[in-house]
Amino acid sequence: MSADHLVSLLAQTLEQQSAGMVAARSQRAEVDHSRRLRDEQDEAFRASLQADATREDEARVAAVAAAEAAAVEAAAETEAAATAAAALAEGEERRRLIERRLQEKAAALREEPVSAGAGVCKLAGAYARPFRLNVSTFCGIRRVHAFPPVY
Repeated sequence: MSADHLVSLLAQTLEQQSAGMVAARSQRAEVDHSRRLRDEQDEAFRASLQADATREDEARVAAVAAAEAAAVEAAAETEAAATAAAALAEGEERRRLIERRLQEKAAALREEPVSAGAGVCKLAGAYARPFRLNVSTFCGIRRVHAFPPVY
């Protein structure tokens, strides 16, 4: 076999097989392209799943924070209601105490003397400013009277 015959045989084989080789290369390129496209799509899908999971986690954290805030607000409202109830009860108790003391003081007061009796003096006057009057009697009883202004 000569070198020319070998070259022509190789050229003929190359011509016969070139269509198949081109088709194989094209098919391989198509398979590679499909695989790369699938890989890109899979990566995009994974990224989308990761973003969804992150959003769900953030939503869960926000829901927990909202629930905690609502619980704190409810506790504050309960505490405010309890404080208001205690203040109301204390105010009512104070009102009852004042009423009782007024009744005790009213019961302890002596009756006022009749205006025409001995040792009774009537004072009348109108003053622009409030004042106090200290009165001492012959038997040692001392009284302080406060008078509001008269306009």
